[in-house]
Amino acid sequence: MGERLVTHEDASPIHLPPRSAWKPKYRHLYDSTEPLLTLPADDRGFVIPDEVIHTAKDWFVPGYEWTFDPDDYESRADDHHFHGEAADYKRLAAELGSDVPLRFRGNPLFIGKIPRKIHNAIHKNYQVAEIPEIEPMEEFLERYQIAKQAFIRLHNAAESTLDSHDKKLARRNTLRHNPTIAADEEDSYATWLLNYEFQKNFAQYQLALQAFQLVNSKDILPPGKEIKLERPTPQQILRIGKTVAQKAVDYRKVIAA
Repeated sequence: MGERLVTHEDASPIHLPPRSAWKPKYRHLYDSTEPLLTLPADDRGFVIPDEVIHTAKDWFVPGYEWTFDPDDYESRADDHHFHGEAADYKRLAAELGSDVPLRFRGNPLFIGKIPRKIHNAIHKNYQVAEIPEIEPMEEFLERYQIAKQAFIRLHNAAESTLDSHDKKLARRNTLRHNPTIAADEEDSYATWLLNYEFQKNFAQYQLALQAFQLVNSKDILPPGKEIKLERPTPQQILRIGKTVAQKAVDYRKVIAA
């Protein structure tokens, strides 16, 4: 799961929420000197980050306030790797002569942006997960890459569609306020060209959407972010694109809720 408990030379060895912030039934986790829990994983041995986060959040009393101060070591958010010690994955990569273990561990779906204190609580209480077999990791990375390339094409098509749509609307507004322009043949051609560009781009968007629907959006999107609509609009695709572009899944809102 990355580095073990992060220490700081000017503070205690373990930065955790105070014992009073833990629910009574979970205070044995605070007191324990050894990790007691096994990370939830699927049948491939892949850790299930969403379940880790919701379980860890439940250790603490309702209303406990998670602060997010980027200048404060104990409350700033940082990246948590859900899979294994970094050194173990580096060692395996060297033994295999392959970067698959490192790319798997560094995949954005297996990295979460969370507050430092809950980060440490997870490290303290969960045992390090076993490294999955190489074949499932290779298959996952291949599926991820295929889905990401399909989404990039869809995202680019959505951008082109919205751009041509905005130009068409701007042209329509211009003609509405300047009716004499419409009588000019050259300007009539410009209007036709804008309409043609929009129709062409929208047709390409529809084809890209059909292609993307052949892959599983779960291969590139965290739980709850999957594309569930049968016909998502270009605007919705651009919003989803912000999630795909992230280098880690941001769990801060989930934790603060």
